[in-house]
Amino acid sequence: MGRSYGEFSHDLQRSWRPEAREVADAMAAGSRALYEDDLRRQIGQTLKRCRLELGLRQADVATRAGVRQTDVSAVERGLGNPTMHTLVAISTAVHARLQIVESPATARTDEREIPSASGVRQSVHAGR
Repeated sequence: MGRSYGEFSHDLQRSWRPEAREVADAMAAGSRALYEDDLRRQIGQTLKRCRLELGLRQADVATRAGVRQTDVSAVERGLGNPTMHTLVAISTAVHARLQIVESPATARTDEREIPSASGVRQSVHAGR
């Protein structure tokens, strides 16, 4: 059997000049930073929407969450790097739940065949 893509990619990158590796690393870091910025904005917008639906001011949420109003403001605007404690406290204060959902691109589907009562085989897809 041949090499895996990961092995091939690793071998190829080892042959790159140091400048090329630096550029690739910088691009990867930039991509992660953009993803994190977008994620912070999405979380903030969702928490703000929940707060507004409850008719609360940022100061009300801050009091309920035990954080400063400026922390609530920063989270809602997608700024800073709030701690998990702060995110959980604010989300609890606005009756929201933080959770991580597996993206469709990484969701694994197990497929197996099971016999039916009629003897015809059926496929069952079980998401993980």
